[in-house]
Amino acid sequence: MSSCVASLLSGCGAGPRVVGAQVARPRGTLSEVLPTLTGMAWTATQERTVDRLIRWDRPPDLPEGFEARVRDRLERGLAGAGVPFGPAGRSEVIWLGKRRLSSHERCEGMFQAQLLREEPPFEHNPRSAAGTLFHEAIRVDLLSGRELAPDVAGREALRRVRRREASFERFWEATDRFDRADLLAGAARHLDTFRTTFPPLHRTWAPQPEHQMRVRLAGGRVVLLGTPDLVLGRTWRLIIDFKSGEAWPEHAEDMRFYALLALLWAGKAPYRVATFLLGSGQWEGGGGRGEEGGG
Repeated sequence: MSSCVASLLSGCGAGPRVVGAQVARPRGTLSEVLPTLTGMAWTATQERTVDRLIRWDRPPDLPEGFEARVRDRLERGLAGAGVPFGPAGRSEVIWLGKRRLSSHERCEGMFQAQLLREEPPFEHNPRSAAGTLFHEAIRVDLLSGRELAPDVAGREALRRVRRREASFERFWEATDRFDRADLLAGAARHLDTFRTTFPPLHRTWAPQPEHQMRVRLAGGRVVLLGTPDLVLGRTWRLIIDFKSGEAWPEHAEDMRFYALLALLWAGKAPYRVATFLLGSGQWEGGGGRGEEGGG
């Protein structure tokens, strides 16, 4: 049953692919609408990011009732997969996010183990720890209004993550001082790339770091859950995920899933979804390579 549920969500033509593929065409730029921020002119790189990535476009012009039809199709598919409709105990709820859906594509056995809670407890490794740290550094940067130097923001991010995540704390305690310094330097470097590429995010853009979206299907039997790294806007939304490594095909699927979540959660599709690659200052969205965002 669980395999059918994952297949439905990851491969349903009227689900993530339809919503994620419809990206509005340019209708003016954000830089034409808003004044220069913080009394400073944007750099050419920041201006390019605003004009080509952040610019406000109208969301896709979807037919009336499209969200309801997508939800109905998903729930009919769930019923066909044997998922009963109605309230369920917490142990009976199927929780699905992008990580589990990606696991289903890679290895169905791993996916089943995750659903049955049979997989080993998550433990950080150098790659996952670096990702967690730089994501938190960006969050600190947004919350502090870019007042902290990158290395200071990185240390504050470290303090917050160690306090919040027992797995990260265990990893950090087992890591030598040279690898610790390398992790902190990496977080500061990625944050510097973020600042070089993105202008200060003004409050009128409604920046929402780690914005959680939760959608219940089949009367709560299935819960779709996602937390993109950054959402801009409240009526018209841009959804961004930051990555420190190279581009992977699964990134596009992740963003389609976020587009589906936004549609079902808010009743309106985002005007754009994008994966931002901090290593290169480039982004991907709308099914292909995006414009260059960094120097």
